[in-house]
Amino acid sequence: MSTLLFIEQSPNPLAVKFVFKDVILENGALIFDKSSLLSDSWLEPFWNLEYLQQIYIAQNFVVFIHKSLDKKSDSHISPWFEKTQEIQNLIHNIPFPLTIQNEVERQENNELKFIQAWLDKFIRKATWIHGGAFQAVRLEKGILYLRPEGACYDCPYLGMTVYKGILEPLRLEFSEIQNIQISYDFA
Repeated sequence: MSTLLFIEQSPNPLAVKFVFKDVILENGALIFDKSSLLSDSWLEPFWNLEYLQQIYIAQNFVVFIHKSLDKKSDSHISPWFEKTQEIQNLIHNIPFPLTIQNEVERQENNELKFIQAWLDKFIRKATWIHGGAFQAVRLEKGILYLRPEGACYDCPYLGMTVYKGILEPLRLEFSEIQNIQISYDFA
């Protein structure tokens, strides 16, 4: 088990990030939601928590995404305020380090691979600081479909990040990209 260094709030109020001392996932990222539930899986105790929507694991951190903000609560207080200890207790059941065994095959489109490499080189560092990332899903008729992951999923700053932080510099490198569409498909 890797040592937990600290817990931090993400700019996305629905996300909380647990940072570990050691690498907990060598390559890539893993995303789990309730449809990922397998019986007798280490994930099962997490899905017993009604408020949990998604788990994102990458390199040395785990991001937990809350289903939604409680409209009755004070909007400046994170929905995680009283729940981090409960999550921290369950983290000890995760069999770190993890490996990606059934990773979905990437599309054979070389251009999409170049775009993903560009995203990884120029965008990933900025988004990983906050516990998120973007995956290039497909490129059709000048529209790049991006899937937000981790804390970027449902982040209130998603539009600004995509259009100002990704689209504008991406167009300079890839003239065929006219626009970006957010895609929540995992297929």
